[in-house]
Order: sequence, then C-alpha cells, then structure tokens
Amino acid sequence: MSNAFAPRYLDVWLHDKHVGWLCEAGRATRFLATEQYLADAQRATLSLSMTPPSAEEITQDILKNHFNPAIYRERGELPPFFAGLLPEGPLRRRLAATRKNERDMDDFGVLAAAGEDLPGAVRVLPANLDQLTPAARAFGVTGGTANLVISTPEQASAGAASLSGVQDKLALSLAHEAQDGKRYCIPVKGKPSNLIAKLPLAGDDSQVMNEYACMQLARLAGVNVAQC
Repeated sequence: MSNAFAPRYLDVWLHDKHVGWLCEAGRATRFLATEQYLADAQRATLSLSMTPPSAEEITQDILKNHFNPAIYRERGELPPFFAGLLPEGPLRRRLAATRKNERDMDDFGVLAAAGEDLPGAVRVLPANLDQLTPAARAFGVTGGTANLVISTPEQASAGAASLSGVQDKLALSLAHEAQDGKRYCIPVKGKPSNLIAKLPLAGDDSQVMNEYACMQLARLAGVNVAQC
C-alpha cells in the first residue's frame, strides 16, 4: 500500500498517561482508548463528550462503540473534541506550511504539528507503532480486521502550539524576570507554553483593544481572568 493511503496513528496523552490513539485512513478518523484507560474507574476526564465523570455506563458505551460520533468522523473531520483543539486562520496556515508531506497538511497533520503544546493537559504525538496493540491496529480506522501497512504523521514543529480561535496569537513562555522587565521566548521543543500573546491585525488593533476592555470589565465584575 502506498504511504499516501496508509492509516496514520497518533498517541494521545492526558497529563502523563497514554490514554489512546487517534487514527486516520481514507479521510475517516477515530479515537480508540487503551484498555488501561477503559478499565480505570478513576480515569481523568479527557472530554465530557467522551468520558463524562460519574457516568461509567455512558463512557463505556461511547468508547466501545467505534462508530459513535463522539469518537468517529468522516470526510476529513476530526472527532469534535480534537477538532476543538485546532487553531484557525493564519496560525493554522502557518502550522500547515511546516509540513513537508502534503497529506499532513490536513486537520490530522496540523493537530500533530502542534501536538506537544495543545490547550489543556492533552498531547498528541506520532504513535510508537511497535507498541500498537492488535486491537488498535485492527479497529483503529477500518473498524474491521484488515492488517494494513500503517504510518505516523510528521513530528511536531519546534516551538509550535495550537491556540484555538480566529484571532492571531502567539504561544510564549516566561523565561525570567529582570530588573528592566520580563523576558519572553518561544517554548523549547517538548515544553508547553504558559502565556498567550494576542496580536493585532496589520493596520487594525481594534480586536486586541476590544478584548482588553472586555477583560477589564469582567475583572471589575468579579470574574477571575488572566492578567493582561
């Protein structure tokens, strides 16, 4: 089978635990949980759409139904939770431009491009194919027992991060504080960012000023908002 059609696999990590695989082939994408994550009654919540807390029967029904819309999508779409981790607009285009393989310029590949620094405690990394279980290989994308040649997308780009939303923004890390102010830098590969820089459009700073005003109003109303 040509690599252009080979199923692609990503390892999905929640905090420091491997909880499953994201698998794509033929423009269909499926999340498949590990047996350990399925069996853990005290599991951390990956998404309310897949693993609602205190609802074990519902969780098992979702994760074991390989065509449940919460974990399976077609036509090049990602399952809703993972689609929500994607950036939009200029940031998405910049991430897609880092991909050498044209196939990895789709949503699956763009998610992998920023997979080491996603919103929340989730990471998606090119799968360790040697540790892929027979069940994951068989049911990952085909929903059957086909033993297909499999592959992984390109690794995350250095300093890449996914920041959802249309407004242009940049993920940064606070390097240190000096007497003359703070120092910011692009995160080192494999290290998550901890700050978001909101950038104005060329010739139009109204978006940034509007967001700043809204944040100040929210703070005055007693809402706990980020420092800005």
